[in-house]
Amino acid sequence: FGRVEITDGLWLAGKANYFDLKVGDYEGRIIDADAGIEWKFSRNFGVGANYRILEYRLDADRDDYAGTIRYRFTGPSIYAFATF
Repeated sequence: FGRVEITDGLWLAGKANYFDLKVGDYEGRIIDADAGIEWKFSRNFGVGANYRILEYRLDADRDDYAGTIRYRFTGPSIYAFATF
């Protein structure tokens, strides 16, 4: 995770998380990453925009079952926030 202030009230931020695990006949991973910009235009309020990648994957390789479960979301978002 990282965040840097470019100028007063304008921030660049990003994060990346990766988790991979294999247990017996099962193998899975999680990827969660985003990068964006935030503008805090007053003491308590701001707006932001970012791009996010989120992926879950589970593979099974057994004699009675072989398959994959996969979920993937990628895309932009805009938001408003309040701090107190």
